[in-house]
Amino acid sequence: MITKIFYYSGTGNSLSVARKIAVGLETAELVSIPKVINEDINTEADAVGFVFPVYGWGLPQIVKDFIDRLSLSQVQYIFAVVTCAGTQGGTLIQLKKILQSKKCDLHAGFSVKENSYSPMKQVPIEKFVIWLNRKSRPLPIEDRLPEILSTIKQRHLHEPEIGSSFAAWLGTTILHDSVLQELRKYGKDFYVDNKCNHCGTCVKVCPRKNIQKENDSIIWKGNCELCFACLNWCPQKAIWLKDELLPQRRSHHPEIKISDIINE
Repeated sequence: MITKIFYYSGTGNSLSVARKIAVGLETAELVSIPKVINEDINTEADAVGFVFPVYGWGLPQIVKDFIDRLSLSQVQYIFAVVTCAGTQGGTLIQLKKILQSKKCDLHAGFSVKENSYSPMKQVPIEKFVIWLNRKSRPLPIEDRLPEILSTIKQRHLHEPEIGSSFAAWLGTTILHDSVLQELRKYGKDFYVDNKCNHCGTCVKVCPRKNIQKENDSIIWKGNCELCFACLNWCPQKAIWLKDELLPQRRSHHPEIKISDIINE
């Protein structure tokens, strides 16, 4: 049996989770979504998994774009694990609908809690949604891993996990697309200070190849996922976001190295 796990990770949370699942399954192959985003993939795996973070209570745009190009006609079992610091919202329901539109299905969907490495302060609606979800917040991967592995190995069904009904609604409506559009606007608000030595790390870790070096300047284009890989992995801590509210926050998952993230 062949299992492929496609993952998307900016600061390492989802990669760490994907690795733990792959180790537990023993024969699973890990594939970075940013590295194959422009390829048309016809996978021959018996089982396919997706591991990625929750953005705006739903799917990141890069994951949507990747699944649109992915042929799953030969796949017998599909699972997903989403990572979030607050609530999973309607992410897994949204994924299930996308897969069903491709005449597939999501057979098992899990959510796990990870730390947030975003430098942006929570806005009121985020705090409200997290409060609504306070009694059903996801547990860390260490607590969920045995159940996740058992479900996948036995090809069992597991209903996609959702947050509160309001959070789930947010992730499966037009509002989610509006949130993603707003996030993309922030991409043009990045800049570097005089500590920048033009090492090119930001260019290499960007999952969208949205950052370029031009005449000794660092330029952000208009296709940002707002994953904060550039900001958190910059060795000089030279990257800033305009009107950033948590300016000292620079971190990433402790188990993940920059070489694991580079998307060249």
